[in-house]
Order: sequence, then structure tokens, then C-alpha cells
Amino acid sequence: MIFLFQFFVIMLYKETGIKFLQLYGVFGAKPYFVPIMTVSFLPLFLLIQFLIKVMTDEQSQQYVLYAKAKGIGRLRTLLIHIMRNIFPLSVLQLRTIVWVLLSNIYLVEYLFNINGFTQQFLKIISMGGDFASLVVCLLMFSIPLLVIEAVGWTISKLIRGKEHVTI
Repeated sequence: MIFLFQFFVIMLYKETGIKFLQLYGVFGAKPYFVPIMTVSFLPLFLLIQFLIKVMTDEQSQQYVLYAKAKGIGRLRTLLIHIMRNIFPLSVLQLRTIVWVLLSNIYLVEYLFNINGFTQQFLKIISMGGDFASLVVCLLMFSIPLLVIEAVGWTISKLIRGKEHVTI
């Protein structure tokens, strides 16, 4: 994806002379759109594929067929019954998506010449940085996962009510 974006922008510039997007961060100018799109492209399709699979599996469950037989609309069945049952699975899938995002950060920062988080992390490790800086960098890797866990547990608790919630 990174090379596809770069190729498209360069070919557009060569053919028309229009500088559509900035690809590299040099001399203080930072590219944002292309790196964000390249990092989020794969996780978006992973999430969409997962949701389609889980929703089609849920469509064949007995409670959905019962709701259809009672005359409950498709949208209400989807929003109230199916989404409530697939939400914990979606939170589990979000863990994987966050790991994909975090693992792609190094590559994107290197290819777009962005002085980002992973380059600072490598400087701390290679230049003998202090232990507190290393702990802060490692916590920054784990904070997105902890936030997803907390929000997912809270929303699951609100959806399920007083029932036992496990993710």
C-alpha cells in the first residue's frame, strides 16, 4: 500500500505537475494523510471482513429467526439483538487490529522519513537512555490496548445489564 500511494502521487506529479500529497517529512514539513491511510487501510479491511463473517453467522441463529417470525424489523434485529451479541467478539478483534497498527508504525515511519515514536524508542535503547524513558515508551505501546479493554468492558456491561460480562 505504501508503494502504491507513493507511485500514484509521483506519477500524478510527473504527468500533471500537480503536487497532490506530500510523501516525505523533510526540513520540518510533516506528511500526515498518506501515512495515516497506509497504516489504517489493512486494519479497516480486517475489521470489515470480520464483521461480515460474524454477522452472517449470527443471521442463522435461532433468536434471529424467532425475531423475524415475530415480525420484528431487520434493522431493529440487527441493532438490538445481533450487535449486542457480536460486540464482545468485536472487542477481541480490536486487540488484533491495534497490534497490526502498532507493528506497522515502524515501517511507515521509516519509509516516510517521519521522526516518530519508534525512532525515539530506538534512540532510548541504542544510546543508553534512562530506565524511566524506556518504561514510558513501553507504556505508550500498551495504553491503546488497555483503553480498548476498559471501554469494551464498560459498554458490554451497559449492554448486558447485570449479567456477568467477560471479554
